[in-house]
This record gives sequence, C-alpha cells and structure tokens, in this order.
Amino acid sequence: MFFLYCLLRPTHIGHPVLYWMLASATVFSCLRILHEWIHYLFISVPKPKPGNKQFTVDILTTFCPGEPYEMIVQTLEAMQAVTYPHTSWLCDEADDPYLKEVCARLGVRHVTRNHRTNAKAGNINNALQFATGELCVVLDPDHIPAPDLLDPIVPFFNDEKIGYVQIVQAYYNLGIVLLPKRPRSKPSISTGP
Repeated sequence: MFFLYCLLRPTHIGHPVLYWMLASATVFSCLRILHEWIHYLFISVPKPKPGNKQFTVDILTTFCPGEPYEMIVQTLEAMQAVTYPHTSWLCDEADDPYLKEVCARLGVRHVTRNHRTNAKAGNINNALQFATGELCVVLDPDHIPAPDLLDPIVPFFNDEKIGYVQIVQAYYNLGIVLLPKRPRSKPSISTGP
C-alpha cells in the first residue's frame, strides 16, 4: 500500500504517457496478485462420498531418450511402493533395453510404440490400449509418489459424478535435497462428463 501511495503521487509524474502506462501495469499486477490470494483463502478439499469399492488402477509414467536413468528408476521404484493395489506402466519412447531389464526386475509393465506421433500424449494413449484399470494415474517421470498417494484420492470415485481428480505434484530434480518423508497430496476435484 505504501508503494502504491508513493507511486501514485502526482509529484512523480514526469512524462504523463509513460507514467500512466507504468502505473496501470503496476496496479493491474497488484490486483491480479490480490485476486489470487483471495481465491487461496477459500480453497477447500471436499470429503469423498462414502463407499468401499476397490477400483483397479493403472499408474503410468513416460520415458524419452536423454532423460536420466536414475530419475526414471527412482520414479518406478516409488510407483511400485504405492500401497493401493495397482499396475505400474513405463511408456518408453526409446524401447530402451536397460529400462526393459529394470521393469522386469521391478514388476513394472513396459510398453513402447513404433509410431512416434503426438509426443507424450501419444505415448500415454499407446499404453492405454493395453492398460485395463478402471482408474488411470499419469505421473511425470520426475515425480516420486508417496506410498499412500492413492489412499485419499480413490474414494472420490465412489461418486459417479466425479470423472477427474487432480493432486499437487512435487518435483525433486530442481536441485532440492530429497527428504525421506513427503507430505500427503491434497486433491482438487473436477466433475467429468
């Protein structure tokens, strides 16, 4: 408020056109930030509908040539550590022999494709031809899911109006030191068609 008070004082007007362009852009930016914070104050996580249906779940991640093996292997290991019953899939763009071996060792299903169209979405769509789960979770290859990733999320699908649940992902390849415990993800809900 003090900054805006100083900025908008008439004594600071030098070149009127440039001043009002700067003042307008600054006020707009401040209003946009205020608007975001107002929305943050009203975020709530709805309660899932009661029910105990056991859904079948497929968890998919992708690999493109050039991505570090260590990152992919760590993600695959974390996917396999997810406690909710599921099937893990690696959508491998490179048909990489090393990753085939890792998948066999970990019990992850490996799938590749011959036609490299539609980038990452095409890679995932190719795997969905083989996946049979009622629910599908798509993780970025640099995401390490917590073991309880699905526990708070799957119950939302007891409501037939729910077609999509999105959660916050945390990434570890940005130079941040890995911590052994990760916070639980909080879901946001979107109704499907």
